[in-house]
Amino acid sequence: MNLIVVPENKSSFYYRPDSTLIRDLRAYYLPDEVDQIRVSPVIAIRLRKPGKAIAPRFAERYWDSFGFGLLIHPHLHNQDQAYCEFVENSLDFTTLIPLKNHPIQNFSDPLHVRFLINGTPCYETQELPLQAQWPDLMALVSNHCSLRVGDLILVSLTKEIPVQVGSKLTAHWNEEVLFDLEIR
Repeated sequence: MNLIVVPENKSSFYYRPDSTLIRDLRAYYLPDEVDQIRVSPVIAIRLRKPGKAIAPRFAERYWDSFGFGLLIHPHLHNQDQAYCEFVENSLDFTTLIPLKNHPIQNFSDPLHVRFLINGTPCYETQELPLQAQWPDLMALVSNHCSLRVGDLILVSLTKEIPVQVGSKLTAHWNEEVLFDLEIR
């Protein structure tokens, strides 16, 4: 499975190793070499069939479900930028995607998603985010890389948000808690 991350600017992408994926996390312990941490809520689009160079008009044939999650971006205090970027995107348990997914076809369920940091909303929506952009994002990625069954395209919903040790991060889908995480 590939974890393909599309940052908030939506004009590029990068991969994270699947060893970063965790489905349930109660606490994230800061590694010693990390001096600050940022987070970004994401929508996770799951692919149901493989493809390459997918035209936007055919893109919806390739996805089947979506969910919400969180990317944790630890920033190292090492001076070598290439090393830092590699390690920051490879640390274990930095891609939190709960198992709750919904089929996209004919999606009409009520949707109210909230991401909170210490009880304060940092992102909230009652619509399926960025759905009109999904075909173009799929084309962007598939023009450069082959996509496989089960790959997740993780689209950032906000810029990276700084958090402190001791911060409590929660997400709700309607009344259900998606995750409840503390930074330690």
